[in-house]
Amino acid sequence: MRAASRTRLRALTLFPEGRTPRYDSEAIAREDWDPVEVSMQESEEELTLSTTAATARISLQPLRVGFEDGSGRTFAVDDEELGMGAVETPGADVFSEPLGSA
Repeated sequence: MRAASRTRLRALTLFPEGRTPRYDSEAIAREDWDPVEVSMQESEEELTLSTTAATARISLQPLRVGFEDGSGRTFAVDDEELGMGAVETPGADVFSEPLGSA
């Protein structure tokens, strides 16, 4: 699995093996970002990508992602138990009601 990061946008995209990386997004109008220096630290448990403005922490087992701004404030951190946006609603039609009925 490969990962790509748009540092100023604080977005992380994971690409399964064999899938061609695509960086385009309808949600992002700007494409002319200045390059920034990114440092990477890797251990058996975690991959950390850091710039002067933000840090992305990717826990590997189980896979969890979280972010931290330059002041150390965390945001968009995956829940330890639920993971990366997992929502389980037994018997629900997840295509027409992805979060279940109200």
